[in-house]
Amino acid sequence: MSRDADESGTSIERQRESIEQWSAMHGHTVVGWAISVESGTVDPFESPELGQWLKPNRLPEWDPLVAYRLDRLSRRVIPLNRLFGFVQEHGKVRIGE
Repeated sequence: MSRDADESGTSIERQRESIEQWSAMHGHTVVGWAISVESGTVDPFESPELGQWLKPNRLPEWDPLVAYRLDRLSRRVIPLNRLFGFVQEHGKVRIGE
């Protein structure tokens, strides 16, 4: 999540509410948040908030990685692709869920 309302006026509170609703509908429990104060141009692995969740010792703590929109994870294709490969490689993506 960005720290302020994004370009479309979606506040952090609205993003959080939407993610909590999605999680409840799919039987997931939110175990933590990564609220970024940087723009979506920061590599997810280098983001102080999200990067902590991507460290090997933190992987057992969570299953799906959920974002309000893809650009909340990254606005650049290569880092986003790298993140998708990482979560899939670590069994965090479930096809057909």
